[in-house]
Amino acid sequence: MGDWGTYEEIDLLSGIMDLDEAAFGQLHRRFYRQLCYYTEQITGNGPIAEDIASESFIKLLHKRHSFSSVAKLKSFLFTVAHNAALDYLKAEKRHQFSHERISRESETLEPPHDLHRIRAEVLDAVFQEIEALPTQCREVIRLSFIEGLPVGEIAARMNIAYKTVLNQKTRGIQLLRTAMVRKSVHPLLLAVCVPFLFEQ
Repeated sequence: MGDWGTYEEIDLLSGIMDLDEAAFGQLHRRFYRQLCYYTEQITGNGPIAEDIASESFIKLLHKRHSFSSVAKLKSFLFTVAHNAALDYLKAEKRHQFSHERISRESETLEPPHDLHRIRAEVLDAVFQEIEALPTQCREVIRLSFIEGLPVGEIAARMNIAYKTVLNQKTRGIQLLRTAMVRKSVHPLLLAVCVPFLFEQ
């Protein structure tokens, strides 16, 4: 039961199952900072840790009928966050490997000035595709990857739900990836020039 008494725990679990805002707020206040700290210890990245913690709560909502105790609910949150943090580290390693590989290939296949030109062309193509995204999706991608704002700040600025920002971010990345495949951009070059397309 942890910090909750028997009846308080039952009320909390019942509220979570019923999507009660007060119950969810209580749970968020109890575990969000812990999740952020725990995840940052793994990733070494504060903003990423905050995103993972928030996404863990969203996943919990989808599984809210599965928990018979607060302890099991807490275990789920930390397990989801742990796995997401490891996925982030794996993605970072892939990015680093891709960057090193394209750098090695570029040294033998492309003179430096040609490589700079190609990178500029890839970035230009990506920015053109960003402008072609649906309005809300385009704004989320712009604020997230061009201005570098965290998900929570984007949600506040656009006056939309946190989950909506995550959904639009995922959608935008998928649309941009598809567009770049259509343009026959080499995946390794794309990973170096536009690494945010491989964050998820």
